[in-house]
Amino acid sequence: MKKTTLFLISFLSCSILLYSNDLAKDYQKLIASYDVPNFVTESKSHKEFWDGIVSNNEDFVEFFYAVVNKKGDAREAQLRINKDYYEMELYLRSLHTVDGDSLSHWLIDDLGAKQVSLNAKISLVYDDDANAFVVPDGRIYINTGLMDLEDMDYKMLLGVCAHEFAHFVLQHAYVGTYKTVKKEKKNNTIAAITAGVNILSSGYAAANGIEQDWDAVGKGVDNLIESAKKDAEKYKYKYNREQEIEADIIAYRFLDWIGAGGEAYIDCLRLLQKNNIFDWYQSEDSKHPATEYRIGLLSYLDRNKEAIQNISKLYDAMKNQGFDKLGSLDDFSKRLQKEKNRKKTFEELFKRGFSNLGTFEEFSNKVVFVD
Repeated sequence: MKKTTLFLISFLSCSILLYSNDLAKDYQKLIASYDVPNFVTESKSHKEFWDGIVSNNEDFVEFFYAVVNKKGDAREAQLRINKDYYEMELYLRSLHTVDGDSLSHWLIDDLGAKQVSLNAKISLVYDDDANAFVVPDGRIYINTGLMDLEDMDYKMLLGVCAHEFAHFVLQHAYVGTYKTVKKEKKNNTIAAITAGVNILSSGYAAANGIEQDWDAVGKGVDNLIESAKKDAEKYKYKYNREQEIEADIIAYRFLDWIGAGGEAYIDCLRLLQKNNIFDWYQSEDSKHPATEYRIGLLSYLDRNKEAIQNISKLYDAMKNQGFDKLGSLDDFSKRLQKEKNRKKTFEELFKRGFSNLGTFEEFSNKVVFVD
């Protein structure tokens, strides 16, 4: 019995460790993909901060140039969003909003939203549902149900506003729809080609005296096309989840940048979790509870923000000095977590005359993540 118990304890311990390592890898990858660059966190004004967020975002830049060059996928994305605008406006006008309140003015000023867009506005809505949302033109709506949560404070609300404003400045509604349109077109093309091959194969078989069930062939074609549509929907949902993570990271970084402390936004997520508030996103096939995962990711960022910043600066410096085979920032960061690779990097930097390296131990303390 003792042996069985010890085996179970050992097995569970190993399972927890592997799960923790997998989470850390997920966090590192997402942070490398969606964290803001150092020059943004060193901005001198709100406009510089938000402009830096936009200019550094590859998805937004791709969509922007697709619009400028009048690409069909970008036009389709705009049409889909604009098609819903009339109904959205009717809904927004039906809301019972608070006009002329001091809180919304303080929030919009501290967010620096007017420096980015004159249309930016924050409205408080009389609604018991603890929620907030933004529309594509920059108007943010915060329900009184969110403000009235016990222990909710001003810094947390500002973090929520920063999260929503990040969706606006990066035009997530349009970019997400643009990605979906591209995926739909790709899937439909593949499905059509595959369906054509199936029909041609069936026709060839029939011409050579092999009987074919044409109803079955037709159903197979329909299933291929339906599968393509479902795949596009899944891609769309997954992308939205990543956009939420991106907005989370930006909200954390914004509060840190203004001196309010990014941990205030993590506390906000903990408060939502405590009150069983539905998540802003929830994947049906997600292995992790959404809010818990978001808290874990941002807590990981909070613990390792100095190491992340140091690695990013080192990566840029090495690129500028002509170091080759660095790979992506994520790849470079992963390599530095292994002592053997870290020693090799340290020695190469020492040979090239990099200053302020300190000892190998001091160098390691600056770039190694804490799980």
